[in-house]
Amino acid sequence: MSMRDLIDERNNVHYVTQEELARQKEEEERKRQQEAAERLRLEEAAKKAALELERRREMEQRKLLEQAKMPPSSRYGTNETDNPVTKEQINAILAEKRQELDKVIHDSQTEE
Repeated sequence: MSMRDLIDERNNVHYVTQEELARQKEEEERKRQQEAAERLRLEEAAKKAALELERRREMEQRKLLEQAKMPPSSRYGTNETDNPVTKEQINAILAEKRQELDKVIHDSQTEE
């Protein structure tokens, strides 16, 4: 080792060649491009999520508006009733319909 090499080593001096410097710059540029691409991807994902949330809110609002515009008679029968008289009436109607259906089935089987 020459005296200069020993002094450079002691002073922790590192000489960089043009090729090594170019490679370092390319590496830094590649990192910046990757970071920019990742940032762009995250921004796009955030926009997509925000649009999806907005679409869901609009659909919910539209559904609520449609329900509000419906006449009250269109909502009959959509909720279960707690009124025992109404339940009894419903059961009577269903039993009557069931009896009629059973009679039709029985009649069609006896005709065969």
